Amino acid sequence: MGKRRSISLREVFLIVGLLLGCPCRLSALSVTVNDVECVYEFVLYEGDTISGNFVVVDHDIFWSSDHPGIDFIVTSPAGNTVHSLKGTSGDKFEFKAPRAGMYKFCFHNPNRTPETVSFYIHVGHIPNEHDIAKDGRWNALSGAPIHSDPHRSSRPKSLLGAPILKSELGCPGVQHLSPINVKIAQLGEALESVTAEQRYLKAREVRHQHM
Repeated sequence: MGKRRSISLREVFLIVGLLLGCPCRLSALSVTVNDVECVYEFVLYEGDTISGNFVVVDHDIFWSSDHPGIDFIVTSPAGNTVHSLKGTSGDKFEFKAPRAGMYKFCFHNPNRTPETVSFYIHVGHIPNEHDIAKDGRWNALSGAPIHSDPHRSSRPKSLLGAPILKSELGCPGVQHLSPINVKIAQLGEALESVTAEQRYLKAREVRHQHM
């Protein structure tokens, strides 16, 4: 029986370097909520992890003690509510996508006074044999499939007029499924988690500076 090969420290640094040097596109934006505002995100795979956070930036300036807060509701492609938060000034969220398709993230402001919300979202995917069976190829760092259809349309627009968010840690390259490539994707997700936490803390810090 052959010996199991371990990853050397040099290889670890190489992987981290690839992750840090990769041109990343992060899904972060600021939304002004007067009544109801929604953002849309397309999820490629059932079981992907959808995570993120939001902070009402002006909370500490204008909200009185009896302010009802804002509501946050996530709707699946089937129209079901898969995650919700009521009467909050901001929070973190994470859940598994019950199916692939377009998800809707809506903020409801019952007070009708314009509120600025800092919003961040990420869709995490770890490649597996199912991805290879479907397409045969995928981007090892982002976990996204590499499509060859020349007739695929450009990125659609959300109802807010901005591009629909697609979270990617994207470096080009066709890879075969192997433990090292899966580990790279897992490290990418870990790095994304740290980035999301930093953005959340930064948004809260900015909110307190407005006091």
